[in-house]
Amino acid sequence: MRQYEARREAEALRKALRAEVTRRALVIRDIQGVMRKRSRGAHKEVDDLLKAVETKPRSSTRDGTLFNAYFASLETLYGKLDEVFEEAGINSRPASGEMLGGEPARKMHGETPYLENIGVTKVPFNYQRTCEVVWELLSAQHRQDERSDYYGLPCAENAKAFQYCSSLRRENGAVLRLKTHQVSRQYIENSRMVVVWRALSEAAEEFPGLNMDETGWCVIHAPTSDSDCLKDSTSTLVQACIRLTPMYHCKPCGSEQRRKLDQFMELSAKSVAEDNMEIEYMMEKLLLDEALSTDGLAVDEEGNLALGGF
Repeated sequence: MRQYEARREAEALRKALRAEVTRRALVIRDIQGVMRKRSRGAHKEVDDLLKAVETKPRSSTRDGTLFNAYFASLETLYGKLDEVFEEAGINSRPASGEMLGGEPARKMHGETPYLENIGVTKVPFNYQRTCEVVWELLSAQHRQDERSDYYGLPCAENAKAFQYCSSLRRENGAVLRLKTHQVSRQYIENSRMVVVWRALSEAAEEFPGLNMDETGWCVIHAPTSDSDCLKDSTSTLVQACIRLTPMYHCKPCGSEQRRKLDQFMELSAKSVAEDNMEIEYMMEKLLLDEALSTDGLAVDEEGNLALGGF
C-alpha cells in the first residue's frame, strides 16, 4: 500500500512538473521583438575577432583561432563580473523560480540597444551538485546538430570549447541555419564557483557580415556566507546574466541593411529563447528525477514510472 501511494504521489508530481514546463515553453515561445546588446568594448578586440570570423568558409585552423581568441577574452570578462552584476542590479534582485527564464529586458547603451537576460534562483541541490548541474546545463548539450568539441585550449580541465548548428524557422517558412562557436570557463573561488562564457553565432549564407556576440556570467554560491539566503545547505543560490550584441564588418547605414540587422537579431533571439527553455526543461527533469529517487522510483526511457530495486 505504501509503495502504491508513493507511486501515485510521484505520478502527480510528474504531471505537475510537465504542466509547468509546457506553460513556460508557451511563455518563451511568445517572446518577440528585437533583442540587442551593447556594442561596448575595446575596438581592437572586436576588430581581431571579426578577422577571425570572416564570411568565407572556416577551416579547422580558423576555428581554433576563434576559440583561442574567445578563450583569451574570458579572463577580462571574469574581471568585469562585479561591475556587470552591479549594473544589472543582480545582487539586490530576489530569487525566483527560473534560472534564465522570463522575458529579456531591452536596454540602451548610448544609441545602441542590447538584450540583457537575468536570472536569480535557488536550486534545491547542495553546492557541489549545483556546480556540476550548472556546468553541464551551460554546455548546451541539447545542441547536437553538427556538434564538435575543440581540445586545444590551454586550460582544458576548467574550460570547454565546442561548435554546433541550430535550425530556425522564419515567418515565410524558410529554415535558417545558425552556426555557433562557444567557449566556457569555470573559476573556483573560496565561497563560489563562477562560470564565464562567450559565444559567436552567424548565418553567413543569408546574413553575410553579421555575427551575434554573446557574453555570459553565472555565479554559484557556497552556503558559507552570513547572508540568510545562503545558510540553507540543502539549496544553492545561482545568479546569471547574459548579454547579446551584434557585430558587423560594415556598420549598417541604409534602410535595407538595418532591416537585415533587425531580422538577424530577431532570429538570434529565437535561438536564445530555445536555449533558455531547454535549460528550464532540463532543470525540471533533474528535480523530477531527484524527487522520484527519494521515493525509490525512477523514470524509464519511455517516460514511465518504475520502482527502483524491484
